[in-house]
Amino acid sequence: MNQNVSTFSTGMRYGLITGVATIILGLIMYLTGMADYSSGKQDTLSTILTYAIMIGGLFMAIKYFRDNNGSLTIGQGLGTSFYFGLFLGLLSAVWVYVFFNFIDPGLLDTIKEAAKENALAGGQMSEEQYEQAEGYMNAFMSPGIMAIMGLIGNIIMSFIIGLIVSLIMKKEGNPLDENIIEA
Repeated sequence: MNQNVSTFSTGMRYGLITGVATIILGLIMYLTGMADYSSGKQDTLSTILTYAIMIGGLFMAIKYFRDNNGSLTIGQGLGTSFYFGLFLGLLSAVWVYVFFNFIDPGLLDTIKEAAKENALAGGQMSEEQYEQAEGYMNAFMSPGIMAIMGLIGNIIMSFIIGLIVSLIMKKEGNPLDENIIEA
């Protein structure tokens, strides 16, 4: 017998679980030194693992919804994906804010310095061009702005991935299930 679950509760549950998993992954990568922030480049392994956890969590959320409701429409899949991204993003935003303000407040300066060295050493920019761009970079590389951008990014990414997963997992319900009359 199917029990009905909502897109909100499913998205919230799996978004929070996935958020905790990605935070644990990030913390492990940070504490073991596997994530190299001093280079100013995105760590490939960390990125792959984070996306794998996110896609896996979203897949499990949509599957959970479909299995417990007996069917899944594209709209229900997108609703679940939206709430998944919202709660994943909220948890991630809080983590980013706490991490860069309290756990390692000097890390942003390290990242900014590495980005400057990479831009100037690679000949991508002159010193004058970099000084002009530095104001924008400083505005966008504050913990608060990074948290907000992460929240929005998680919602958009979850929505896009959720659309694909929903198209694959779409399952029409049996119209006779709701209309059965017991004699």
